[in-house]
Amino acid sequence: MIVPNSAWAIDLRMIGIVIHGAEPLDSGTFQEIASHLDGVGRIIMAGTTGAIAAIDAGLEGSVEMLGHKLVSSAVKELSDEHDLILIINQGKTLEGSLRFASVVRHRSCPIDSAVVMLDDGFHSVLSPGSESIWMPIAEMFCPERKEVPDYRDTEARVLHGVIPGESIWVNGNVIGVALSENPRIWRNPEGGLEFEGIEIRESALAHAGDFDHQAAKIRSGKVRRTRSTPVSLPRKGGSRAILIDHQAERALDDCEDVCIAVTVGDDTTCIAAGLLYRFSIPVVGIVDGDVDGICDEELTFPGSVIIEVEPGKDDLVGGKVKELLFSGGSALEGADPDEIIKMVRYIASCHTVNEKRC
Repeated sequence: MIVPNSAWAIDLRMIGIVIHGAEPLDSGTFQEIASHLDGVGRIIMAGTTGAIAAIDAGLEGSVEMLGHKLVSSAVKELSDEHDLILIINQGKTLEGSLRFASVVRHRSCPIDSAVVMLDDGFHSVLSPGSESIWMPIAEMFCPERKEVPDYRDTEARVLHGVIPGESIWVNGNVIGVALSENPRIWRNPEGGLEFEGIEIRESALAHAGDFDHQAAKIRSGKVRRTRSTPVSLPRKGGSRAILIDHQAERALDDCEDVCIAVTVGDDTTCIAAGLLYRFSIPVVGIVDGDVDGICDEELTFPGSVIIEVEPGKDDLVGGKVKELLFSGGSALEGADPDEIIKMVRYIASCHTVNEKRC
């Protein structure tokens, strides 16, 4: 629960807040800003990793965790109810933050509400208005003002704020590794995707499919750059098993009434297991040791099992599990966790190298 600092509280009942990512919560920046705001309206967390941070910070009751909702979508949604919208961000680089602000402005403005992004040491105005309300906050926490660059549509999408060596994500799937600071993605005259400054892993790209390079959610680096003490919420029960195959973050949107999840892929298992730990849900992970290194958190809820298969066989085994256990789908009703583990163990047995019970 956010408790306002009564010594400096301002009555801002018309304010909506969008938090982008885990960093503003893990660093305490959001909590400090919120302590000076009295009567804030809706608070939306845009991003799955941020939802995890909200749980760890004990804010699941006051922050709406909407998983894959884009910041621009959250801004437009809040504009119907609020005169001022604060976006609280903590970008990896200045260039990346300003590019992010540019994209949000392009996708959500013009808008009747004032929109201001508060970042690490600076603020940017995406939509003017309500200066007397947000300026005291900006002066206290991020006094330097940075102008948002113009967003210009081009055939190629340039990825800003990227550090060479980082993994590149497209809609939750790692497609390769950055070779330069500003990689580009575009379509050739035949309609095929082209890449510059990215070392593409073809097998990983296949999971992303033929994506829209302009509209896709693309990011780089680790799942979470900051850390917190993990928290498990009490399990609500449930008898549904789900299959998570290379789209780990969808676990947040599909964990209602789940008693166990089968995960396919090393990084998928690492990310999904950590997310589902917060909801007290164990996983059966199918891995082969091919790690992209995008997740530093090794966390599984008690009762989880990690099955290591031969190199390159995790997709094969995952496909068999989907066909034989999930009948080609991604959910199974009336599941028993022990039976799910036995079935996955049996299907993977021809390729199993090692098994670890957590």
